[in-house]
Amino acid sequence: GCILLSRAVVNGKGGGGGLSGDAGLVTEAKRCKYGDQIGGIDISSCRNFFGRQTESFEAPVTSDDPTLDADAAGRRAFDNFPAVFIRAPAILDVGEGVRVLARVRHPSRAAALDDDRGAVVAAASDMAMVTCFHPELVTDLRVHQYFVEEFVLKKATATAA
Repeated sequence: GCILLSRAVVNGKGGGGGLSGDAGLVTEAKRCKYGDQIGGIDISSCRNFFGRQTESFEAPVTSDDPTLDADAAGRRAFDNFPAVFIRAPAILDVGEGVRVLARVRHPSRAAALDDDRGAVVAAASDMAMVTCFHPELVTDLRVHQYFVEEFVLKKATATAA
């Protein structure tokens, strides 16, 4: 799970994970109940940002952030992706070198955001990718394909060179 993937990031091998309160990949987690964060991607998150289990929802995400201008593959992978949010966190802040891969607009949380484009729900650095939703619960494979191509195959090729 996330602990193994986090160790891969710490060891410089790249990785990814879901962004639960105990995922460990984040630099800072607000309302985090489980353990210390080990870092790997310079973001801060808020656990259960969209509410509890009963407030889970499905919504398409957008991928139009300026940080993605040089990442056409990321834009294609996330634009209009049918995301499933279950007790989902949100990414509150992104640091230097982090690309915003996706956002979602949720009417009940609009007032809690400083950005009318929606809450950040997926991000990546050169070494890690995180999502606040469950891409494994839909038949659309674009997010998985992006992860494999950008964080597994490219890292393996770079390591072999």
